[in-house]
Amino acid sequence: HGWLAAERLISGRRTWLAPLERWLQVLDARCARRVRTVVPGIRQRLADGGVEAARVMVIGNAADAEAIRPLPREPALHRYGLDPARVYLGFLGSLTAWQGLDDVLRAFARLAREDARLHLLLVGEGPCRAELEALARELGLQSRVTLLGRVGHEQVVDAMACFDLALLPTHRGAYADIGRSPLKLREYAAAGRAVLAAEIDAVDALAAEPWIAFYRPGDAESFCAAARRLLGDGAQLVEAGRAARVYAEQHFAWPVIAASILAGLPRAA
Repeated sequence: HGWLAAERLISGRRTWLAPLERWLQVLDARCARRVRTVVPGIRQRLADGGVEAARVMVIGNAADAEAIRPLPREPALHRYGLDPARVYLGFLGSLTAWQGLDDVLRAFARLAREDARLHLLLVGEGPCRAELEALARELGLQSRVTLLGRVGHEQVVDAMACFDLALLPTHRGAYADIGRSPLKLREYAAAGRAVLAAEIDAVDALAAEPWIAFYRPGDAESFCAAARRLLGDGAQLVEAGRAARVYAEQHFAWPVIAASILAGLPRAA
């Protein structure tokens, strides 16, 4: 699912462990008869470590499209005490360095000056929470950014229903050269959310889909331009959310991904 050494290095914590984590991840794959990775970039790193390429299949992550469904917006906002007159850009996930949320805050500061309706909603916990709160204060965004903290698994669908536009950022130095198959992208789509995503390997394979737009990681103007396009037409945004749900049912649902994995497993003798 991930490349441990990359996450270790971008976190800046105990970076001396990164070579050991890389070695263990490669060893794990060497010992397996069949390996499933979620992006080609991880398969390449395993191959560079001596794992036979023919034993590695690339199949992306999945979402529970039965449990995660589109919900009405206003009741969800009411549960969290949020103003329905605002337009919410939302993120759901761990507040870690490799998510690139500091870049999101800086880009959002530009958008916030243009449109008083816009509000940034961050759902989750993590080691970067205090840094993000401090950056929001530094940028004068205290009243325009809400950190909801961790929500229970049963509340995830409610939280995503608050998002008018779901965010999938990535730090420009983390997975940008490896690629990602993020669970949150699949869950956003299953929840019927339009998505603004950092343009990185594997995720950018969805570029032709009408429910997702891309920006260059770390580029505030690129982020703002893509956000403006998505947010400029409310009816188009609703249609994008419907298209996301259909795509999730056809490509991201557990039965679809499970069938692909089973098809790639070795046959019994």
